[in-house]
Amino acid sequence: LTLIIVLAHQNGDETVHKFKTATDVLRYAVKLSDGDSSLSSRCWFRHFTRSEARLILDSLEAIHERALEEDIMRRPEEFKRLMEGIHINSERYSKRYPKIYEVMKRVYSNDIHETYNARLERYFNNDEIAAAAKHLMRRPGEMARSLDRLLRMARNDEERLDFIELFAAKTEQIPTKLLWELSKYFENRQKGAPRIAMVKSANAFIPVRLPDFKTSWQFSDVVYDRLQEVLKEGIRAQYATRDKLKYVMCDNQLESYLMPTANRSTESALKPLTRGTRMKVSDNANILRLFLYWQGKDVDLSVVLANKDFSKVTNISWENSFRSDYFKPKDVVHSGDITYAKHGAAEFVDLNIQSMKQSMPDIKYAIMFVYSFSKIPFNRIEKCYAGVMERTTMGKRKYYRSRIDECQGNIYEAKTVKIKANLTSSSLSVIPLAYDFETNEVIWLDAASNADDYSISRSSVERARTTLDYFSVQRKPNIHEVIMANVEARDGTLVAKCTIMDEEGNEYDVWCKAKTNELLDISDDEVSKFSLDEGITPCDLEELLTNYL
Repeated sequence: LTLIIVLAHQNGDETVHKFKTATDVLRYAVKLSDGDSSLSSRCWFRHFTRSEARLILDSLEAIHERALEEDIMRRPEEFKRLMEGIHINSERYSKRYPKIYEVMKRVYSNDIHETYNARLERYFNNDEIAAAAKHLMRRPGEMARSLDRLLRMARNDEERLDFIELFAAKTEQIPTKLLWELSKYFENRQKGAPRIAMVKSANAFIPVRLPDFKTSWQFSDVVYDRLQEVLKEGIRAQYATRDKLKYVMCDNQLESYLMPTANRSTESALKPLTRGTRMKVSDNANILRLFLYWQGKDVDLSVVLANKDFSKVTNISWENSFRSDYFKPKDVVHSGDITYAKHGAAEFVDLNIQSMKQSMPDIKYAIMFVYSFSKIPFNRIEKCYAGVMERTTMGKRKYYRSRIDECQGNIYEAKTVKIKANLTSSSLSVIPLAYDFETNEVIWLDAASNADDYSISRSSVERARTTLDYFSVQRKPNIHEVIMANVEARDGTLVAKCTIMDEEGNEYDVWCKAKTNELLDISDDEVSKFSLDEGITPCDLEELLTNYL
């Protein structure tokens, strides 16, 4: 939104755009100053032209005073710097924009009204749970985010069920994305899944372990089942308002692919996927090649091998790819270290899957690490790609710390690429992916770090372990269950291909209703297909987000 409005304003459109919140206006001002519109890092505001300042102030003035004050108090320092640069205290603006002027006076003197969240905290702190529930009903989104706290503080199951019914009346006003995430959250908590949060830092989302859930926080089956029923009913009710579906084919393999819930943090990739997605490795691919391509100064590739509880850990790098107590030389090949490549260089690590399973029967993970040894953030490197290939032969290395001089097949073969993505974060290290030896799956992680690491360390290994624990359970819905919910709510008919034989003994494929023998006289064009390589695939993020989530 901010990008579009900036472009429109630069092209002469001075229409006042109705921003929903003051934070949206702040994002616009940050974008004008070439800052980070996600507001994850500090921004220095440039001098705004009069037309830009008027658009900012007109947009803020149009917001309700209490909502304006409450939003400004979420980021008071940023708004203070913004208003000082615009000179809201000047005679020109103070009389023209009295609402903003009065709110900023109260912000500076800290003489503010009790905000929505402050009142909510007061109710919770005073154990006024019924008043808190009534207060939350004014804002369904906040009610969804506070639902767990509300239910945990309830005195008994009867009160919890009453609160769930209050929540049920508001589900149609809550985004389906949030309802799905709530469903997965309560499901994982009920199962005792690891309690880990992705905390936003300056240039990455960092996994942080939280105290384990208390046993007392788990709900009875009656409460849990009713809660899940309300969440699913709310999702289906919203899907039912969309255009009807006709015939749908949905591949069961999509159960391993997570539904995208946002696009802004997705890397530019050959096959963009949601973090945590698991991809089956082909049965006839015995060699995995974890590869890195870059141009410019030194970028390094390393791989950490670990068992299930990380009690055995070793790393593969240019200096120890031929000696370790944990793996044998025939198991792995590192292409060697290249320190400068003006026109581009490729490094890779080959893993012989079957050989490694025999040498290391307890092995669980091979985790790919990429470091900017030159300490240049990835978003300032001209080209930097990482990914994995499914191969049938190992590469060969002739000299210590050198390029590959003999290699069976080309170093880069496009047809063997499983996934490839640009590394564009503002960090110096990233974990693009990991391979799970037990399940024979590649796990797409794309986990950047805010640490200034440039080699494998104890902290980086622990970060990898926490990241893998976070993605060990589904914290987002998978594509298959979302499509099934759409089919059910939007009156779709689930179909599948079945093979029949004519009187002359010839076999051919026709469409039939799924899980039945009822044949359908329909063409391929009438069927909406969801699969790994046909119709809508897991890589069609915008299509899935827009029309099905």
